[in-house]
Amino acid sequence: DQDTYWWDDAVASLVGWAEGTETGGSVNNGFLFYNIAQYLCDVSDTCKDGGDSEINRLLMIALTEGKESLWALNCAAAESRLADVELILETVLVDLLAYFVEQISSNPVDEDSVSHGYIVATALVPLMTSYA
Repeated sequence: DQDTYWWDDAVASLVGWAEGTETGGSVNNGFLFYNIAQYLCDVSDTCKDGGDSEINRLLMIALTEGKESLWALNCAAAESRLADVELILETVLVDLLAYFVEQISSNPVDEDSVSHGYIVATALVPLMTSYA
């Protein structure tokens, strides 16, 4: 449907193109927000029943409700769900930064964790200044 094409395209950009139709995605891992959140719940042992990330569950609810709002021509509700999605994605970035901080604390010479942590921290700088 042309009315929601761009929404679906944005969802694919956030979740990934190879996630599949099954809950929890495919076995083809990636580095998009969905897989990052799933990885973080796996390594921190915080996954919900069924092994799914709670943040991913919230993300999929917001994305689904946003699309339904567009179908209903309710732009205000769609914008509200978009704001929810933005906060959820920011949460994934903060959680990812915390993960790398923990990795660096355990092994300060782990160049991969230092470089990845730096990249994530740099991505958070504009968000932090926008809230200031």
